[in-house]
Parts: sequence; C-alpha cells; structure tokens
Amino acid sequence: MMRRYGVIAGVNAPPAEDGDLQRETGKHVVLRCKKPEELVGVVRGRNFSLFTADLRRFKNVETMKGDNIGIEGCVFLALMLRQGCCPRLTSLNLGWNRIKKVGADRLFDMFGKQGGTILIEHLDLRMNHIPGQCVKKLCRYFRSGTTLMFLKVLDLRQNMIGDEGALALSHCVLGGHLKGLTRLYVNANQIADQGVLSLFRVFTGETVFCPRIECVNVRDNLTKTETIRSMVPCPIFFQS
Repeated sequence: MMRRYGVIAGVNAPPAEDGDLQRETGKHVVLRCKKPEELVGVVRGRNFSLFTADLRRFKNVETMKGDNIGIEGCVFLALMLRQGCCPRLTSLNLGWNRIKKVGADRLFDMFGKQGGTILIEHLDLRMNHIPGQCVKKLCRYFRSGTTLMFLKVLDLRQNMIGDEGALALSHCVLGGHLKGLTRLYVNANQIADQGVLSLFRVFTGETVFCPRIECVNVRDNLTKTETIRSMVPCPIFFQS
C-alpha cells in the first residue's frame, strides 16, 4: 500500500504531527495558558485569548480538560463560555487546576446566567480549594431549575466544602433539583457528622429524589466512627 502511494516507512514518510497540535474540528480540547513572555505587550482586546487554543474557533468540542490554568484561566474560561463558545460541551474537567474561590465563583455565576444553554453532564472540580460558600452559591442556581439541567456527575472531592456545602447539596437534592444525578463525590472535604448524616438521610430515605443515583462517596471526612456505624441500613451506592 505504501509503495502504491510512493511512501516508504523510514525512508520518505511525512513527519509526524506536533503532539500539542489541537484541531479546531476536534471534539476534545486541552486548556493551557500562554507563557508569560507571550503576553507581554499584548492588548487584551476583543480577539484576545489567554489559552493556546482560541475557544472561539472550537465549535465541536464536547470534552474539555484544564492543564493547570489557575484562577486567571478559570475566569477567562467563564468569560468564553458566557460568550457562547463551545456550545456542545458536555464534559468539563478542571481537576487539580487551583481555581480556588474566585475561579469557582466566576464559573458558577456563568452557569447561573447561561441557564439551559449549558449542556454539561460531567463536572470535575476535584482538588481546587473550593470552600462551602461556593457550593452554596451553586445550589442557589440549581434551585432556578435551568442551571446545569443535564448534570449527571458532580466531582468535588478533596476540596473544603465542609458541613456548609454538604447541607446545601442535601437541601438541593431534597428540593428535587438534581433528579438526573448519577454520581456525587464529596470525599475528603472536611465534612463533619452533621453534613454526612444529612446526605445519608436524603439519599437513603423512603422518598427517592435521584432515581438514577449510582454512587455517593463521603469517605475520608471528619466523621466519627460512631456516626458511620449508626448509618444503617446503608445501601451499596452510599460509600462512607
């Protein structure tokens, strides 16, 4: 076959594509911030892009992963999504990106303002130092009924949501605002007895608020051993 097309492996084969090259027609994009020296003297106007990939051109993206974008990158991402970039996005992975409170606030505000235009099903925000106030704000937007309507997986592990964030999530589920949720990860979040018990009662009560739920992980929190033993009967999907 190669001889037919005049190409012989190891002799005159074309050079391999650059590994960092991201096609604008692709369905996956990795977010990387430009180097500081590339931003010196650059006018941050209408066509400015903080990322190496200009999201305005990536219309077919369905999955997006951040590569250490930090607070500034998360704020810029929220601005891009607010402008309608990547309208087909269904999976957003910002784990280990150090977006902290400021970045999370901007991202959640964008979710609330965009409403049903956001199609995200999988939201990964693990290990970002997100406090309970941010989760409380997100839950207020959930109550509107149009924020993240298609959300199935919410990954908040290894943050700092505490009892405040756990109680907010419990009230949100109790109000029927997360009916499509299948997986919730809040392990290693400094949640004490009150928060874990509230989640346990909501997800294991007689009334089923999340019929498709497969996993609720509350491990590695500040829960006492006696509290964990008191959570009976405990279904398989509730991991404590």
